[in-house]
Amino acid sequence: MIDIQYALTTNCDMACPACSWGIPFLPEEKRVDYDLEYILNSAKYLQGVNVLYIMGGEPTLHPMFEEWSSMFRYWFRPDRLYVWTNGAKAVEKIEAFKYYDKIIYSLYDSESFFGSPDNSEVGNILKDRYGDRVQIGRIQEMTEENTKKLGSIYPCGREDIYIYMHGLLYPCCGETYLKEAKGIVLTDNWREDILHVELPCEPCMFAEVEKKK
Repeated sequence: MIDIQYALTTNCDMACPACSWGIPFLPEEKRVDYDLEYILNSAKYLQGVNVLYIMGGEPTLHPMFEEWSSMFRYWFRPDRLYVWTNGAKAVEKIEAFKYYDKIIYSLYDSESFFGSPDNSEVGNILKDRYGDRVQIGRIQEMTEENTKKLGSIYPCGREDIYIYMHGLLYPCCGETYLKEAKGIVLTDNWREDILHVELPCEPCMFAEVEKKK
């Protein structure tokens, strides 16, 4: 079984200094809302995965988030459909979340990073509306102690969870911020090809200690 974390957009309203996808540091030309042709082309290859995570950037910032939320399950045919959001436009687009099996909500507070906002109110609104479907995860400052606790968020070394971003599939869910990261173009053989892409564990701040050795 394979899980895909799928970047719907590379635009985001946050600037987390330890963003695992390097969103705050993307050049202007890579800050894009992916269009329908891009989505449908990747869906041809990614159909039937175990879990499809609709992510960003911040997915609710995509102008088509509401319309496409009702179509992702049809286009990709995943066993389960999740969305991962900081709630930027969650209140005004709250109806769109009904199409997801799970809503993973990134909770920010004053300790997340310097200047971080507190978005707990939006999380509570989602929780009131969708109950147990909402999973809230607190964003923490990247200290050595906190990094050791990230196993449940960034499952280092899993061979069944990948990122699709910039038109490429990456073999690790916490590496796209690295210049050493390598991705592959989707083909009919991507499930085999992705297993042969070298992981850049040594420079990765999310990598488990044993992976760096």
